[in-house]
Amino acid sequence: MPFILAAAENFLLIVALPWLIHDGARDFVARFDNRNMFSIPFCRSLAIACGGLLAIATAVLVDIAGDMSPAMLWDITGFWHQGRFINILTAYAGELSTVPQASLTLKQLLLTQILFVLAVALTAVNFVIAILGWRSPGALRGMIAHCLIAISVWIVLTIGALAAFWVVHWLNFWVFLVVTIVVEMRRREARVTKLSF
Repeated sequence: MPFILAAAENFLLIVALPWLIHDGARDFVARFDNRNMFSIPFCRSLAIACGGLLAIATAVLVDIAGDMSPAMLWDITGFWHQGRFINILTAYAGELSTVPQASLTLKQLLLTQILFVLAVALTAVNFVIAILGWRSPGALRGMIAHCLIAISVWIVLTIGALAAFWVVHWLNFWVFLVVTIVVEMRRREARVTKLSF
């Protein structure tokens, strides 16, 4: 019974929660965007890119790259070995809310600032497009819709990336086996190709 509850909890967090966030944001934007600004691929792409930049920037802020190395992925005392996926999400959120400036290297700080500036620039471009489209205070609708899309993409990408690495940690032997088989197949394929010429 505990296994079934854990599987249901992980399914809800990894599959259902991102789906609900994505669909909720899409439905809200469809109702809120009375000029169909985000049916234009360019405007929608700007909002999605903004969310992707936010996801990368927050990952850099909490220094998740150090936890993504193979040694850390397969370490039984590391970040990924916290049991349930909810523990990973709360640990990530906790690290994000208490990032000490002193612990960031100059490279991390610079990269984070560049990513945030790019996200603000994409938001500004969409805001200018909204002002040109609405030509009224209703342009705030476009700004709110942009922010909602960007935040939903940020949350969905963050959950997806954390879930992928968490699954790799817990299925480490099977992932290693699949990678070994793929590398061996590619090696044999290369040998056969060389012999066929």
